[in-house]
Amino acid sequence: MKKNLSAIARIMALLFIAAMLLPAFAACSKSPENALVGKWNAELDLSGYMQKMAGDEKLSQMGVDPSAFDFSGLTLKISYEFDKDGNYKAEADEESAKNLMKNLGKAMADMFKAAMGDLLSDEMLLAALGISSWDEFGEAMMKDEDGDEIDLGGLTGSGKYTVEGNKLTMTEDDGVKQTAEFSVNGTELKFTTFESSGMEEKDNEIMKELLPIVFKKN
Repeated sequence: MKKNLSAIARIMALLFIAAMLLPAFAACSKSPENALVGKWNAELDLSGYMQKMAGDEKLSQMGVDPSAFDFSGLTLKISYEFDKDGNYKAEADEESAKNLMKNLGKAMADMFKAAMGDLLSDEMLLAALGISSWDEFGEAMMKDEDGDEIDLGGLTGSGKYTVEGNKLTMTEDDGVKQTAEFSVNGTELKFTTFESSGMEEKDNEIMKELLPIVFKKN
C-alpha cells in the first residue's frame, strides 16, 4: 500500500509541477502577433534632443550658454493598439502635444532674448507671432495654414499590421507605412528602430534620437 501511495504522490507532484509550468510555456510559445495584442502607451521625451540641438547651434559663440535654458516639459504621449485580426490604431495625445509646443516656444523665446541681449520682451515676441500667450502658441502650432488640426508628425493613424520575426509593419488606410523592429517582454513593448513614410526625413531622424521607445501595456 505504501508503494501505491508513493506512486500516487509522485504523480500528483508531477501534475502539480506541470500545472505550474504550463502558463510559462504558453507565454514563451506566444506568437509575436499575439504578444502584441492590446493597448500600449509610451511617452517621448524630446528634452535631451533639444538640448543637444541647442549645443550644436554654436550659441556659445554669441555669448549664449545653451545649457542655461530649460527644455523640460517637452514630452509627447503616444499609444498603439493592436487587435488579434491584424488591425492597429496609433494615437498621439493632443493635450501633451500642445504643452510640448508651448514649452518649446518658451525655451526658444528665452534663447532669442539671450542672443539679442534682452532687447526683445515676451510681449514683443508674442506680438510678432500674432498671438497673446504661449498657451496660444501651443494651440497655434497644432494647426496648419488652413486652421485644420495637424497629424502630430505622422504618429496617428489606423490600418493593418503584419509581423515577420521581430519586424513590425503597419500600413495605414491611406498607404502611409511605418516599420519598427520590436521585442515584447511581458507588459513591456520596445521599439529599437522606427521609420514612417508619412514623416519628413528630419522627423525620422529625430525619432532615431529617441530610440529605444518603451511602451507599457494598458
